[in-house]
Amino acid sequence: MLVRELSSVCVINIKKWFTNPRIYIVGLIMGLVLFCYSYDYYKVSSEIGYGVNILGLFVSVYGGATGFPRIMTLFGSVLLFCDAPFMDENQQFVYLRLGRKKWVTGTLIYVFVTSFIYTLYLILALALGVLPNMGISAEWGELFEVTSINSGVTKAGITQKVLMDYSVLTGFLYMFAAVFLSCVVIGLVMYIVALFAKKGECILVGCGIIIIEGVGLYFTENISNILFHISPLSLMQIWCLDDGSGNSYYPDMNFGIVFYIVVTIVLLLIGMTVSKFANFEIGTDK
Repeated sequence: MLVRELSSVCVINIKKWFTNPRIYIVGLIMGLVLFCYSYDYYKVSSEIGYGVNILGLFVSVYGGATGFPRIMTLFGSVLLFCDAPFMDENQQFVYLRLGRKKWVTGTLIYVFVTSFIYTLYLILALALGVLPNMGISAEWGELFEVTSINSGVTKAGITQKVLMDYSVLTGFLYMFAAVFLSCVVIGLVMYIVALFAKKGECILVGCGIIIIEGVGLYFTENISNILFHISPLSLMQIWCLDDGSGNSYYPDMNFGIVFYIVVTIVLLLIGMTVSKFANFEIGTDK
């Protein structure tokens, strides 16, 4: 019964996607961006006769030195969550029926569900660009050996260091968690801000986080080093993470995993706490 009540909050919000042009805009933009990046790999694979491992492709596009796919993905998440705190005419009856605590819990779950579906869509968009040369393998494959040496043949790619330090499955699972939880963090921050601010201010905060991180990464080396220890966007860059030896000033993958989990839990606790004092405007937009 509890699961059904909580899921009803998610289902109502997801049903609104089908008539919301904002969702189609996010899907179209990200689809085009990722298709362009993955199509490079399709052309190379067709020329040299090697298949494209979709797991390795996801790591290459999101974990490489090129930051544009990561930044665009997080801007896409801002558009997905720009209607936070997700209270409208459809949700008012659910809110009154379930009560504040259950409705807030269901809403926070919605942030996770949306981020998960969004991440799956990103993988699908990449896959469409490499059909029919796509495959799935537990090995990186010859194609990524080639592109790691000749980085100029694709818009985004990983280094040989990544191929040697991580298996393709480890790299994929880390990058999936990094992209997924980065979107969750953006969603939770926007939800918390939206409880006490106007919708436009909520969007500015979401965009501001991304812009500050993006500028900081390329502004100075000192700022970049600091951001690598406190920034979800930075920790997506698997290509320069430490391999666990401690010989680099960058954090390792274990640090990244712990960081994402801790930040997510902290934001969840903050969101649940401040929701007790928020004045939800039933049936209206802030």
